[in-house]
Amino acid sequence: MANNEIKPETLEEQPASRKSMAKQLKTEEKAKNKKAKAKKDGEPKRNRLKETFGELKKVTWPTFGKTMAQTGMVIGVVAIFALLVLGIDTLLAWLFKLISG
Repeated sequence: MANNEIKPETLEEQPASRKSMAKQLKTEEKAKNKKAKAKKDGEPKRNRLKETFGELKKVTWPTFGKTMAQTGMVIGVVAIFALLVLGIDTLLAWLFKLISG
């Protein structure tokens, strides 16, 4: 018998050891996920507030003039659509009145 031959018992044991290793890896992954979730849930709210305010400091806020200009544009567009809807409503009311006699 040559030295590089594998005994039949070793072949039978090998898949079992692979299965147990895979099972152990899955168990370890589940444990890591539970720890990570517990750590997230357990974070103090102060840290979240600090992060929030830190992100708000990075925001580039528009100037007052730019804000007023954009607000004026929004009001203008809303007024145009209001007039359009009012015109269509008036036209349809006139047509229904004409049809119904």
